[in-house]
Amino acid sequence: MDFKISFKVFDRLFSLRIAYLNFQKMVTTQGLHDLCTDGIYRVLFLDYDTIKMPLDMLTAQLKSLQEAHHLSDLHLFKTSKDSYHVVCFDMLTSCEINDILRMSSCDDSFKYNWRYDYVPRVLRMTQKAHKDAPKLVKVLKSEYNERTKSLGHIHAYESLLDCTIPNKFNAVKTGIWGIQYSTKHNIERKAKA
Repeated sequence: MDFKISFKVFDRLFSLRIAYLNFQKMVTTQGLHDLCTDGIYRVLFLDYDTIKMPLDMLTAQLKSLQEAHHLSDLHLFKTSKDSYHVVCFDMLTSCEINDILRMSSCDDSFKYNWRYDYVPRVLRMTQKAHKDAPKLVKVLKSEYNERTKSLGHIHAYESLLDCTIPNKFNAVKTGIWGIQYSTKHNIERKAKA
């Protein structure tokens, strides 16, 4: 962005220029949509980038969401320092997903879409610049297993992230969508050794 204005005061010409320099570069990564190919059901994706709360506080919040909505196991993936993805493989409607998102403290940019509430959400599955692929760090077990789970999403996570999803009870075959996309990435200066 570049903004320039000139004006005259007491027979003197002044020029004011405001420029915005973006020190971010575009990088390409791959992700997975939360939407199943039937176009009706989605799995729960939550994105917590650089959260300002301890992991035990995040875990307590997730347990509350799990209890309030009778969600099955929640899978916590570490994406970088103080950043996590949370996935529940239950097949939910868009209305259910949006209710859960509103109750969570995940990123506002992930939670609220400026276009509409029913846009499919994407979580990164591969490395992004210097950030490694997400790693499974914790499974929040649940007594609730009443919902059908997306086997397509489970298999994608197991094969792409080399992890084991323990609870496949009540899972059905589903189609899924992957995506390769460009995203902005802050340039970090490496300290000289």
